[in-house]
Amino acid sequence: MRSAALEYTKNGITINTVQPGNVLTEGLIAQGQSYLNEMKKNYTDTHIGSSWGY
Repeated sequence: MRSAALEYTKNGITINTVQPGNVLTEGLIAQGQSYLNEMKKNYTDTHIGSSWGY
């Protein structure tokens, strides 16, 4: 999205986005701790959101 925002801004077009991160769910937990650790390495914000009940 950043590249699109930079490209279109010269035409007076603004792009705003919300890009959700990962949410800790049963399915994500089932992947195992090593998967979670590797996943965190790929994100600048290493916080994993939580859903109700987890």
